Amino acid sequence: MLLHGNRGFFDNCILRLKLNSGLVRRSNLDGLTNYNAIAVQLFAIADKYEDRSIDLLKGAFEAFPKANWAILTVPRQVKHFGLLDYFQRVTPRSSFTTTEVYIVHRAVIHEIASVRLAAETDFEAIESLSPEFYKNMKMSLIEGQALNPTPSISSPTLLSSSYLMFAGEHAVGGVIIAAEDKIDSLRANFEIEDFVNLDVIERRENHKVLYYFVAPGFHSLGKFLLSEAMRLSGAMCLYQPVVGRDYPNNIQKNN
Repeated sequence: MLLHGNRGFFDNCILRLKLNSGLVRRSNLDGLTNYNAIAVQLFAIADKYEDRSIDLLKGAFEAFPKANWAILTVPRQVKHFGLLDYFQRVTPRSSFTTTEVYIVHRAVIHEIASVRLAAETDFEAIESLSPEFYKNMKMSLIEGQALNPTPSISSPTLLSSSYLMFAGEHAVGGVIIAAEDKIDSLRANFEIEDFVNLDVIERRENHKVLYYFVAPGFHSLGKFLLSEAMRLSGAMCLYQPVVGRDYPNNIQKNN
């Protein structure tokens, strides 16, 4: 792995990132500059050692202790390779660009993330991270009700729980979940048991995702956030409806 140390190269890389996407202006990437990021100019590794690619990136961050971000640019014709699983792709503003840009935070590489229940003391940090998630988390914590409560005989209150993910001391994501009160309907309309043996799972162990958010640069930690939320809540299954853009609005509102 070759890291470019030329200041002009860093300036050009950051400039292209700002010009070609709107990502730098949002959330945790506001602080991304040419002074706290490293740029990977060349990466190569033998196929049989590809699983150890992450060790090279860890070494790169050790060589630049003040760097929080790594930027990797890849020509569009290059096929996906294992190291990119740790990075987040930056969506280009134009489809005519010939280069793909990927970013990753050092917290992802060094696996220092943690998940815990949200508290009212987290409001300020979450509001600056994601105003929408802050609003939903506040509703969950203070008002003590789910975002879309659907009371039933088996679950009359349907309280929700909020969990936050931290990279070190900084919040970088969160998820709000609640008990799934429509498990019988889901079981009747979807082939759930092709994937899960519901006969060995108690009803209270079925939960659904009400709201989910992960800051840019930390998307590869999404599975970790969900798995930890399941562990802390005692959930065995998480459900999330996925609706296409062309799905009728009146049907969306009733589901």
